[in-house]
Amino acid sequence: MFVAPMPHDDYVGQVAHCLAELGHAPEQWWTTTPDGEQLDGVIILGPSDDWPAGSFLGWDQRTGWQPCDIGTRTLYPLDLGVYASASVVAVRTRDRLTGHPDTIGGEDWNEAPEGWDGANALVEAVKAWESAA
Repeated sequence: MFVAPMPHDDYVGQVAHCLAELGHAPEQWWTTTPDGEQLDGVIILGPSDDWPAGSFLGWDQRTGWQPCDIGTRTLYPLDLGVYASASVVAVRTRDRLTGHPDTIGGEDWNEAPEGWDGANALVEAVKAWESAA
């Protein structure tokens, strides 16, 4: 069965790659659209000291990235833009997984340098997908 590429495949894959480079290699990751209207990305991460049941990092085109504790199903927003840089998402996720304060940003840690070269193309690809759905 042919599965058409999703507009966020590369983006979610890049976040997974950046997490692996930081020592948090995903157990698996995938992209999907459960209802044909929302794009989802899921990155499964194994257990850690602070997250003994394991966690996953979820993304959708409306709320962006949120780590979730698999045991409690509690969401922990990353406080980043929906299309934040993959490397910024990975660093912020690492900080959440290890129980450390955020290490990126300026005086106000919410002002992380989120921009990246592919953001505009991804936004346009998602808009095109949404209008075709």
